Amino acid sequence: MEAGRDVHATLAELERRLRELSAQLERGGAAGDSATGALVSAGPIAGAGALERFVEALRGLEGVQEVALRGLEGDRALVDVRLAPERR
Repeated sequence: MEAGRDVHATLAELERRLRELSAQLERGGAAGDSATGALVSAGPIAGAGALERFVEALRGLEGVQEVALRGLEGDRALVDVRLAPERR
């Protein structure tokens, strides 16, 4: 169960960071119809099942348009996350 808690804590932190990024872009005058992305390095990821759950949970976050696994570095996942454009 420890891995499940780690994934949940990592998701909560990623959601917080994505919200901060979205707010920064909005303050900087980002166009309302453009999507923004980030490369996320998350871990430790304990196996293929945890990785799959992590990616699916990212896809379920509000404001996330697309998630693509770029690769693995040891026990860390490299994931491209694209935010949906904010509607104004």
